Amino acid sequence: MRKVTFSLNYRKPKAEYDIEDNLIICIRYYYKSQATNKSKIKKLSTGVRCKIKDWNENWHKTKNREPIKSSDPNYVKKNKLLSNKVKDFLKNIEDTVHTKTSGTLHSNEPSGQISQKWTKHKNTINLVNPANKRNIDIIVVGTGLAGGSASSSLAELGYNVKTFCYQDSPRRAHSIAAQGGINAAKNYQNDGDSVYRLFYDTVKGGDYRSRESNVYRLAEVSANIID
Repeated sequence: MRKVTFSLNYRKPKAEYDIEDNLIICIRYYYKSQATNKSKIKKLSTGVRCKIKDWNENWHKTKNREPIKSSDPNYVKKNKLLSNKVKDFLKNIEDTVHTKTSGTLHSNEPSGQISQKWTKHKNTINLVNPANKRNIDIIVVGTGLAGGSASSSLAELGYNVKTFCYQDSPRRAHSIAAQGGINAAKNYQNDGDSVYRLFYDTVKGGDYRSRESNVYRLAEVSANIID
């Protein structure tokens, strides 16, 4: 069972809304999970807004299947945008929801040269609409200094953060007993320091078991973290 529908994103009971209120239109995707064989729903905000009075509740029964009525001055543009959103959504969903796991762990790190991949990724990544942050779940593994600070910073930005640890209490993370810390490529006079040198020393100090692209990114931003 695979079915795509549109719906208005109500945040409170419908009776409390006025017909002039502008609401965001969402895509609802109904499918059956291959892992559990149960029906599931995946919801995605389109960013397209529509007044309640211009919303066609019976859009799926119309010939053109357009959810926004012609009473909206921009109904042609909005309906076309929604149609394109669905096409992009279906194109990406096949790779995420319906792809069987192969048993291989994928890092999903950016492609390209290690010295350029994170800078390129940061400059080309899609921005997150502030209204959509509450719809995004972020999983942080670890409650030490790194995991704790990442969790608190992301939560302050409005994301739904779920933090996991294997200790009996989050306050018993390894950071309490840590003997070292983080270095920084400050490159003081006669120091001979650099991003690459910090990257190499960190990878070597980790017995070459660290993920190199992440270590390089850490070396890049270290000067902004450590004073």
